[in-house]
Amino acid sequence: MLAGTSAIADDLIDGYTRILYADDLQDGKAYFIISDRTKFAGNTTGKPKGMSLQLDSYKIKWGDQYVYWGDFDAQEDGFVWIAEKVGDDQWAFKNKVKGQYLGRKSGSDNDVTFSSTPVAYTLTDLEDGEGRFYMISDEDSRSPHVQGFVRGDRPNNCLAKQDVGITTYVDDVATNGYPARWHIYALEGGSDPGTQPEFYSVSDGYYNIVSANSALPQKMCWTEMMADAPAFDSGASLTFGTLHSGDPRSIYRIEAIDKNNGQYKIYNYVTDKYVSGTQDGCVVMSDEDEETLTFRTVRGERNTLYICNADGDTLFAANADGGIAHVRTAAATDKAMAAWKLQKVDAAQLQSPSAKLRLALAVKLDEVGHPDFTDYSYLGEEKLLAFRNLWDKASRDLALGAFDIIYEQYIANLDAAAEGQYDEPVYNKYQKRPLRVMSYNVKHCAGNHDGLNLARTASVIAAQQADVVALQELDSVFGSRSDYKYQVKELAQATGMYGIFCSALTGYGIGILSKELPLSVRVVSLTSDFEPRRMLVAEFRDYVFASLHVGLSANARRGTGPIIKAEAERWVETGKPLIIAGDFNDDGTDSEMEGARGVLTKYLQQNGFTYHTSLTTPTWSDGIYVIDHIISYDPIGGVKKVSTEVINDKVTSDHMPIVGDFIIGFDDATGINSLSPAPAPGSGEETLNAEWANGKCYDLSGRMVTGNRFDGKSSRGIYIIGGEKILK
Repeated sequence: MLAGTSAIADDLIDGYTRILYADDLQDGKAYFIISDRTKFAGNTTGKPKGMSLQLDSYKIKWGDQYVYWGDFDAQEDGFVWIAEKVGDDQWAFKNKVKGQYLGRKSGSDNDVTFSSTPVAYTLTDLEDGEGRFYMISDEDSRSPHVQGFVRGDRPNNCLAKQDVGITTYVDDVATNGYPARWHIYALEGGSDPGTQPEFYSVSDGYYNIVSANSALPQKMCWTEMMADAPAFDSGASLTFGTLHSGDPRSIYRIEAIDKNNGQYKIYNYVTDKYVSGTQDGCVVMSDEDEETLTFRTVRGERNTLYICNADGDTLFAANADGGIAHVRTAAATDKAMAAWKLQKVDAAQLQSPSAKLRLALAVKLDEVGHPDFTDYSYLGEEKLLAFRNLWDKASRDLALGAFDIIYEQYIANLDAAAEGQYDEPVYNKYQKRPLRVMSYNVKHCAGNHDGLNLARTASVIAAQQADVVALQELDSVFGSRSDYKYQVKELAQATGMYGIFCSALTGYGIGILSKELPLSVRVVSLTSDFEPRRMLVAEFRDYVFASLHVGLSANARRGTGPIIKAEAERWVETGKPLIIAGDFNDDGTDSEMEGARGVLTKYLQQNGFTYHTSLTTPTWSDGIYVIDHIISYDPIGGVKKVSTEVINDKVTSDHMPIVGDFIIGFDDATGINSLSPAPAPGSGEETLNAEWANGKCYDLSGRMVTGNRFDGKSSRGIYIIGGEKILK
């Protein structure tokens, strides 16, 4: 089902108010309970399907102890249910005609029966505010659903119970709806098809406040941040920007003051500041004077509201001076920019360790303030620039999402930068350094023959003293097979390294251990076969490193090559050497492979990659297959192999570790002339001398590669232009 859509033909339920939140149900009131599903095998009328007792109009009858469904008819009292509150967030529903309650399932069958006593149902809406509910009783986690087929001697209009996560029932859910989800309509006020409440009602909780303007190219929302100097000076920091799910600065707490009259207060999750008035037309946030806001329904629009201040002005999105989009107040003429939708944020998710770290970083950004708008002149020009770059990068990663250790480092660095004790990492490509690399498929630390032993895996890694380690087949609180361990964290602690993890399947994937904290991390999806595959890419000060695990099939290998190359191309402009290590699952065992150089190996070798590890020394399955490798991308360069080795350990995992020693970095540009010396005047080579002076382009061997100045059409790589070594 697509968010914000409905499979039900709502015009066939004219005049009845749809319940959007479970909190809006009222004890003792009458309701229709209508299925989200409209089309079934053998039942294609497209009419709304209502929950009811057995009616005489049904062609199939199978006893009166079962709850049925059928084409909704508002004139039939058998479709009417009286709500009774029986506990916190729990309701029982009594049929108006039968006088009995929606009950549990019958014995071993899933058919739903009537009950003479109240049965408590919890209404769970996974798209809060869209009015689609699972109705789950205390017997199990399943919800009543309308059946779409005849089951033996059962009729096809009995209600049954279904796992709420199932969506592939009959046809597709986007067109026909979810079979286990329900809409609830109140009978009161049903005589006027245009009846719509004046005030918008919403449950207390956390929300993104998103523009309802469908003409916008992407979701835009309220965001509490210091976006420009005028906003900072006035306190009008409520801006209007792109919604990034999980960014705590775009999360607001909404609390009711008087729900019946649509009155609420709103404050930001990060700053705890309230919407509290306006200055120069822009909305001001304050930690002192919260303003009562009125939520009004936008007539003719579902789940859409206007938000008005105490003066009756409407809050809308508009450009302030300087082009920064602010939330403003006025009698807005552009109704599209004044209409909002509320997107519920799960409060439980805000308590996860990662979400708490994102919140801590957002609080730190607010605390130190953007250096463009806060007085940090005492830092000096260089330190101030480093602080500004750090703040901007932390803000971007906070919005887009990053790894927890990067959030932690940002928090520490921001404090240091405010004190003038932070130096921005600077990459000096001409400063060579040794780098020891390891790659290891650890088989969830299970051992090749004798079961789980995480300490033994850690000791094998520690013994190699690598600077950076690519790990494959890691578990992350996966289950009993790995003792519910977050393995990358355990291995990081045991080896004294930083650890990052990337899931391929839930709780199972790849990781990187490093002595140096990454500056940034990316996750790249590789071609999948029967399970997803990923590449985890970490940027460090002097190099970029990737861990990958390629799929088993030839199709996966064939499709993965171009993805790896495209990712490598992303890093060319940085000039940082790129090294990729992992389980390539490519050893010449398929018919379309040739010896040890398979389809992926051949593709990478033909597209600018060098294999530094042996293509003949086995790494897997007691010494049969050569599938673990360390490679680098030649168009960037800066990687010189010293040595590589396969560690002869067939006990700790079904793969053997591989290690490589490298020198990364480039020769100093001042020594480049020796590679292609400029012809001396009077040597008889004046033409060549002129070519040199005019910026002719040579490769590292001194061979001229273009007849004109470098125009960007040559392959990317390192060239000599005008006597200088330049990355193009």
